[in-house]
Amino acid sequence: MTSEVVLMNRQAVAMAADSAVTISGPQYLKTYQSVDKLFPLVDGQPIAVMIYNNAEIMSTPWETVISLYREASRGRSLDTVEA
Repeated sequence: MTSEVVLMNRQAVAMAADSAVTISGPQYLKTYQSVDKLFPLVDGQPIAVMIYNNAEIMSTPWETVISLYREASRGRSLDTVEA
């Protein structure tokens, strides 16, 4: 089970996630204690992404997708965040 927490007020946001993951199959159950679940989206910007449940999208790890976006956004300043 993943635990992720976001604390917000008008001045700041704090994000945290645990680092454990359990992988199971028909004949095994394995727990790892050092998995990243919180990633900066753009270097130098106060924006991050937390992942849980599925570690992949379309057979690509979320960490790879986020890293590629971060590289493509390098040097850009983000004035706003919009949906």
